[in-house]
Amino acid sequence: MSVANLQARKRLKKFLKATSGRGWDVRAIDPEWNPENPTYLYVVDAKTGYMQTYGLSHEEFQRAVSAGAAAPAHKAEAIRSALSSAVADLAEGRLMPVDRTAAIHLIGTCAAEYAGMTQTYATQENWINGHFFVLVYRFPDHILRPFGLKSADGQMLEAEVALQRCGQIIAMDRQNHPDWFGPSADILPFPKQ
Repeated sequence: MSVANLQARKRLKKFLKATSGRGWDVRAIDPEWNPENPTYLYVVDAKTGYMQTYGLSHEEFQRAVSAGAAAPAHKAEAIRSALSSAVADLAEGRLMPVDRTAAIHLIGTCAAEYAGMTQTYATQENWINGHFFVLVYRFPDHILRPFGLKSADGQMLEAEVALQRCGQIIAMDRQNHPDWFGPSADILPFPKQ
């Protein structure tokens, strides 16, 4: 067995240990993540409920955040656009399997870099074992809605808890920003709070 295969098996074991009993569909999680002391990223398409999750080491997350924070305006817009487009394509099943893998990695990179562009990131003191969410509202203009949660136990959130938090934010945004939703607001897959 090659070194690469051994490393892949080790990553898979860590991945399965980190997600076991937490309610996640394995297909919704990046299998190459490193769950050692991570910052968790959750990228959610509000139209379909599709959620992609990631765990980045604190150092990886900080590198990506620094790159995003330093990005000039045109690159920042390209990052936001790539993130929202890739999420929509995955959520709608418009990608071939080989393209899906590339899109999953693109979303993780863009989400971490996007974090560095947000007040959500800037106002939280410590993101080690934290949870950074990006909700993608596709109507009217692919709005990205970040929010963060502190971690009580350093573990990935249970799927049901993550969806509840998204539902709470969506309910709040429906009240405060009805222009973000358009005519399909009543059929979003999250419960109204």
